[in-house]
Amino acid sequence: MQLIWYLFIDGAYVRQRYSERMMEYFREEGELDFARLFSSAGAFKAFYYDCLDDCQKRDESTENFDRRVEQQTQFFESIQALPGYHVRLGSLSGAARKIRQKKVDVLLAVDVLTHAFQKNMTAACLIAGDLDFEPVVASLIHLGVYVRVMYDRKSIAPDLYRGACPAFS
Repeated sequence: MQLIWYLFIDGAYVRQRYSERMMEYFREEGELDFARLFSSAGAFKAFYYDCLDDCQKRDESTENFDRRVEQQTQFFESIQALPGYHVRLGSLSGAARKIRQKKVDVLLAVDVLTHAFQKNMTAACLIAGDLDFEPVVASLIHLGVYVRVMYDRKSIAPDLYRGACPAFS
């Protein structure tokens, strides 16, 4: 049986961990190659989940705010333009230092379970490190979906990947 892989990416997790590793090893930012990530995961489709940071900071000029939001928008559009990719955005909530992403993890969980239930995929690759996704991984396994979790060894909740297939880190 040939597996049909879908890739589900927690965007904030990937951006943060990739940036940390690039700074740790190379002392500079790097740009993640999403096309290569897609092919290395053997994906048929990929879903990228994130949030547009469209809350203006207190000391941020309107010009800088508009530029920052435009750069993020272009970043998301560049991912969406890649063959097989779909970008799903949540929203931000809160004020000042307590701004939080909302709906992002739930969007990912609902989408992955919907695709599994509808049998669009037979295998799921999840790039995340948050223990909140453990029930999703367990549910996928119970549905008979082959599951792989990709993560950064320095920031993974061990219960997330237990029960999933061997992963990349």
